[in-house]
Amino acid sequence: MIILKGKAVQGGISKGRVCFLQNKKAVVYKYDVANPYPEIERFELAKSKALSELKRAYHDASERLGSEDAEILLSHQVILDDADFSSMVIAMIKDFRINAEFAVVKTAREYSKILCRSGFDYIKSRTEDIKDVSRRVVRHILGLPQSDLTVLENCILFADRLLPSEVVSLADKNIPAICLKHGVESSHAVIMAQKMNVPVVIGIRSDLSWCDGMTAMVDGYNGVVYIEPDDVTEKKLWYIGHKTKVL
Repeated sequence: MIILKGKAVQGGISKGRVCFLQNKKAVVYKYDVANPYPEIERFELAKSKALSELKRAYHDASERLGSEDAEILLSHQVILDDADFSSMVIAMIKDFRINAEFAVVKTAREYSKILCRSGFDYIKSRTEDIKDVSRRVVRHILGLPQSDLTVLENCILFADRLLPSEVVSLADKNIPAICLKHGVESSHAVIMAQKMNVPVVIGIRSDLSWCDGMTAMVDGYNGVVYIEPDDVTEKKLWYIGHKTKVL
């Protein structure tokens, strides 16, 4: 048995098979372009596709989660519609004669730096939303498919981190628990994960990928994860869960 410790953000006791979500990011390279205007067109087209996708996702999420929990996707639409964001991307393409996808990534980094200078955790946590939006736009620029989260059905989800849009996609997957290496309580992704009413543990300072396919029990009350728990530990955890429910 191996014990992993983190921070509890949603109580409960769950047991199940671990599925590690590999956060695949598109590899973006910088290259020079002779004519910036085709790159601007690529950005504008990808932005339009991303907005349409967000609107569909908001409609689906509203039906599954309710409009209040789906509002995060509206805030992502606001970021995409923000004139300053688009102007920065276009200016970067024009001024530096670079490809559209790199300009989007660079702009997202600059936005994130500005937010991180804030002394407020809530504002700093919005960097996740900037990353989420920029990855969506880049995916459309490069013509890549959406992530397939269907394999996570009925699995305890382990991941390095989760983006808000990924949490929305998990709403109907019967996930018994969520364990993350990174994350802060004030982030949209963690707040939405809490509302799934399953144990949530964040800040596990360990590589989680090696646990894929193994059995785990998650103690969401104390922020502890047990990999391949023994019988004594399992009985103890179920007792804790039962006792807490009664109280």
